[in-house]
Amino acid sequence: MWVLMSAAEREEFLPGVHVGVLSAAVGTAGRTLAVPVWYSYQPGGLLTVLTGRRSRKAAAIRFFASRALV
Repeated sequence: MWVLMSAAEREEFLPGVHVGVLSAAVGTAGRTLAVPVWYSYQPGGLLTVLTGRRSRKAAAIRFFASRALV
């Protein structure tokens, strides 16, 4: 189920305490890595994903252009 939010609704929702799901296409076979993540967000600022620097999550964020946080 998709929930469409206006920009104002997103700015209100994202600073709350939520667990996101980071999805990234990995490898050449088109597999998807989907993992839960904690994140931090200040309205009007950057969304920061909280994870270890050497984790698969961090590698997916750094190296794969096709990713999403839901």
